Amino acid sequence: MVEVALDPLLVVGLALSFTIVCLILFLLLLRRHKRLRQLFLHFLPFLDFSSTNDKEASLELAAFSGLHLGIIYFDKNGKCTFVNKSALELLSLHEEPSSLTDMLTLFGHVPGIKSLFLMQVNPKSITFTVNDKSVNLAVKTNYQDKQLLNTVVVVQDFTQQELLNKQRKEFVANVSHELKTPITTIKAYTESLLDWGIKEKDKAQIKQDVEKIRDDAFRMEALVGDLLLLSSIDGNRRQSHVELTEVEPLIRSLIDRFSIQAAEKEITVNCYVLNKVPMIFAEPDSLSRAFGNIIGNAIKYGVRGGKLDIYISCLLEDVTIKFADNGIGISEEHLPYIFNRFYRVDNSGTRQSGGTGLGLSIVKELVKMHHGEILVQSVLGSGTEFTIILPAEGSMYRSMIKAANKSDTLTDPWFIAAKNELLAQAKDYGVEIKNIADVSDADLKIVLEQ
Repeated sequence: MVEVALDPLLVVGLALSFTIVCLILFLLLLRRHKRLRQLFLHFLPFLDFSSTNDKEASLELAAFSGLHLGIIYFDKNGKCTFVNKSALELLSLHEEPSSLTDMLTLFGHVPGIKSLFLMQVNPKSITFTVNDKSVNLAVKTNYQDKQLLNTVVVVQDFTQQELLNKQRKEFVANVSHELKTPITTIKAYTESLLDWGIKEKDKAQIKQDVEKIRDDAFRMEALVGDLLLLSSIDGNRRQSHVELTEVEPLIRSLIDRFSIQAAEKEITVNCYVLNKVPMIFAEPDSLSRAFGNIIGNAIKYGVRGGKLDIYISCLLEDVTIKFADNGIGISEEHLPYIFNRFYRVDNSGTRQSGGTGLGLSIVKELVKMHHGEILVQSVLGSGTEFTIILPAEGSMYRSMIKAANKSDTLTDPWFIAAKNELLAQAKDYGVEIKNIADVSDADLKIVLEQ
C-alpha cells in the first residue's frame, strides 16, 4: 500500500475553504427562507462570541453582516473594536461610538437603555424609535471565570413587526366594536319585549322590534363571514377550485344579480368588451365576490340617476376590468387607505348602508390570490375608477413554467391548474411535453392559437 503524505498547510487550507463555503451556503439559506431567518435572528443574542481574541471575535461577527443586522462589539475595557454599516444606519449614527460610555451618552435618554447595559442578565433587549424607525437593540455580555470578556450589541429593524403588532391590535379593537354595536341593539330590543311584554305591544311594534333584531343578526352574520373569508385567505386554508374562466359572463351575471338595487336608485349599469379577451385561470366564486363587492359599492354609495360603466379588455397578456362610476368619489387623502380592513371613508354613511368595512380589503386579497392587482383613481364629486388587472391564460402558463424551473413541486393552486390544463391541451393538439419546465414558446403558441 502506498502512503500519501499530506501537507499540513494544505489540510488547514482545505478545512478553512470548506468552512467558508458552508458559511456562505448558510447565509444564502437564511436569505431565501424567511422562517429560518426569523428563528436565527431570535436566537442570535444567545450565540457565544466569547473568544478571548478580540480580532477573532470581530471576524466572527463580521460574517453575519450580510444579514442586515447591526452589530457592535466592545472589548473587556468597554472600547468599541467593531461596528458594521447596518448598525450605524439603523441607529442613525454618523460615526462609530468609541466606547460603551459613548454609547450610553448617545442613547441614555431612551427609557431603560442604561439598565439594559448595566444589568447582568442575558440576553437583554429593548425596542425604541430612531427617526421614525422601530429599532430593537439586544445586548449580550460574555464572561470567563467571572471576568468580563466582551459585550456584543445586535441591532435589528423592527419597524415592520411593530406595524404588524399595531395592525393586529387595531383589528381586534375594530372587530370588537363592530360586533358590539349589533349586539347592543339586539339586547335592547329583546329587553324591550321582555320588559313591556308581548301583550302590551301591538303587532306593528312587535314586528318592528323583531325586524331590528333580524337586521342586526344579518349584519353580525355578514361580518363573521367576511372575517372567516379573510382568515382563510391569510392562513392559506382555502380549498381552491381553479379553472379556465371567461370574464364577460361573470360580469353580466353580476349585473343581472344587482339589477333590482340599481333600478331602485335609477343607476344604469353597462358592460363593454373592447377587444378579444382571452380566458383566465380563476376561482369563479371568489372572482365573482370581488367583482360583486365593487359593483355593489358603486350602486350602494352611488348618486340617484347615476351610471356604472364596466370595460373589459386585453392589453398584452393581461385582462383588464375597469369599473367607472360617476358617484360621489373619494378624496385623495383617503385613497391610500381604502383597502385597509375596517377603514371607512364616511363612518356614518357606510354603517347606515350596512357595510362591514371589509369589502374592499376582501377585493384586494382575492385579486392578489388570482395573481392580479387592483388600482384606484377617484376625484371627489366626480366619481371613482377601480381597475383590476389579471394575467391571461398565456401569461399564467409562462409564470407557471418559471416556477417549475425553480422548484420540482408546484404548490400554488393557480400554477397547478395551469400545469394540468397545459398538459391536457398539449396532448389534444399532439404536442409532446416530457418536462413542464422545458416547454418552449413555440409549444405554447401552438396551444394558445387553437
